[in-house]
Amino acid sequence: MHKLFLSYYKPKKDVLAKMWKECIFVFDTSVLLNIYRYTPETREDFFRLLEKLKKRIWIPHQVALEYLEQRENVISQQQIIYNDINEIKTFFQKNILNKYKRGHPFANIEEIKQILDDAIEKAKDALREAQSKSPDLLEEDVHLDRIIQLFGDNVGNPFPKSTLHKVYEEAQQRYKEKVPPGYEDEKSKENPFGDIVLWYQLIEHAKSQKKPIIFVLDDTKGDWWRQHKDKKEEILGPRPELIEEIHNKANISFYMYLADEFIKLAPQFLDIQINPETIREVREVRQRAVDDDEIRSQQEYFRSLIRSLTTNEHTSTLSNLNRHLLDQGLLLDQDSDTEIMHDALRSLLLHKKLSPTQEIRIRKYLNIMLRIMKDRYQSAYDNDNLQTLSQLIDEDKRHEANKQSHNATNISNDELDAENHED
Repeated sequence: MHKLFLSYYKPKKDVLAKMWKECIFVFDTSVLLNIYRYTPETREDFFRLLEKLKKRIWIPHQVALEYLEQRENVISQQQIIYNDINEIKTFFQKNILNKYKRGHPFANIEEIKQILDDAIEKAKDALREAQSKSPDLLEEDVHLDRIIQLFGDNVGNPFPKSTLHKVYEEAQQRYKEKVPPGYEDEKSKENPFGDIVLWYQLIEHAKSQKKPIIFVLDDTKGDWWRQHKDKKEEILGPRPELIEEIHNKANISFYMYLADEFIKLAPQFLDIQINPETIREVREVRQRAVDDDEIRSQQEYFRSLIRSLTTNEHTSTLSNLNRHLLDQGLLLDQDSDTEIMHDALRSLLLHKKLSPTQEIRIRKYLNIMLRIMKDRYQSAYDNDNLQTLSQLIDEDKRHEANKQSHNATNISNDELDAENHED
């Protein structure tokens, strides 16, 4: 039985020790991008580990491409800490100042507000000072320089266009049959074939090198990993289909780790010491990045639905949007719902050359979503973006009411004219 279902079992320690000694370590885009999210100490620990493995590390061309395309966005995202601090002030405004507009029996609300304002400004000053001492990675990316130095020529070649077309065709069939990896990206990414291109490039490299491969990634989706049925965040191991496919096509041993597990095991198989805090931070950063990616994925899917309302396929699009609201709405958190509503507003305002029918359809569905958000998240309804959307819809209602009133007046005048004419 063990031989028949080998891909479902975690390799024994002696097998893993042999793999770690002989294998090629392959890294996913998610791992390289998370380097920008680490503290200096954790980042240095990770670079030290890569340096230790320098002769045996490799990345597919697709990973290098995605890394270079996305790194600037990830660098910019680190500025969000300023917004996080401002949220403290917003929370105080909504939940304290608004609640105690007429005062409190014993608390001096204005005094507390001043203390909080001073603390927030001090925190921002500390952030600005720390940032001034750090390199401007958008101008001079020292981490990129180090990654280039570490990997050198250990980067795969791109597939020719003819091969890519074949991969895309195969991917479409694989996705229909839910064959991993990549099918979970089908509706949530502008390029839904990135993971399958990476996977095929990895297999081609395995064929040429004839060595075991350990793949390190921070992508936790179910088209890479077996997940606990009731706890999706609990990873049970690599998808057995992946282990079987690469074994059948390249005849090599294959295993996968999340980055924190990879770093945790490194001292067992390599002559290197790792700070336990590094392992904890890498795990936390991965979880935070996954949450952010899920929010962006939902936003991207929502935007595509809004955009598609301008096509002729209204019935299917509106049906999909309605199903999205019912099926996905409860899974989204308050912040992401608010951002999605803001994106909807922006999409609405930026649309060009809409027919009256198309515009009415968009406004109706935005109205439905606003009502759902208001019922589900009363506090989110206070957000400026939602207020703006609410005002926009209210203006529509007033405009429609005025139009109906005007039509009614015209009808009455016509009837009066008709009566006078009869007289």
